[in-house]
Amino acid sequence: MIKKVITITRGDLSTLIYEFDGQFAGQFFLTAKLDMDITATRIIDIIGVSSYDSITNKTSVTFTITGDLTANINQHLYYDITYEYEDVQQTMVKGIIYLDYDVRTPYDQTDIEPERYIPVKRSKFNTGQFIKATITNGVLEFEGYNSLRNGIFELDMEGNLMPKENYDVDDVFEIDSEGNITTKEIV
Repeated sequence: MIKKVITITRGDLSTLIYEFDGQFAGQFFLTAKLDMDITATRIIDIIGVSSYDSITNKTSVTFTITGDLTANINQHLYYDITYEYEDVQQTMVKGIIYLDYDVRTPYDQTDIEPERYIPVKRSKFNTGQFIKATITNGVLEFEGYNSLRNGIFELDMEGNLMPKENYDVDDVFEIDSEGNITTKEIV
């Protein structure tokens, strides 16, 4: 098995090419996740295009990662390349994909503000794992998936994001120059 660290630019089209000794009749899969948890969401899960060269006795496999798969990722990914043939799986390559940031985004030169997502630990909400924060006409708005109501949130003793009562959104939070949601100083 090969262990390989690669770097691609976040949000850009990237092509990865691997060569393996011998001829392979099955399929190659590249899978990448944010962590190694068995139930982690697949960020990238693509099938490679392979070709065999009988002169060199090597199989070349090409993976094309479209920009939309990494456009909103700000951390590294764990990946592996698995060969599958007739119910047999073999990990051929594993490693880490580092994402180089790209300053220009699809939001540049438009009036549309990007959406920001806040990761949320499992809590007393019966909803998804994210709360969306957007700025509309200069006002920071929170929107939760499913039945989570809009509002202000605070961390409880266990680190869960919980609703906070009796505050107006634009009086309490703001987005700093780095895009982080911060609490305004109340004077």
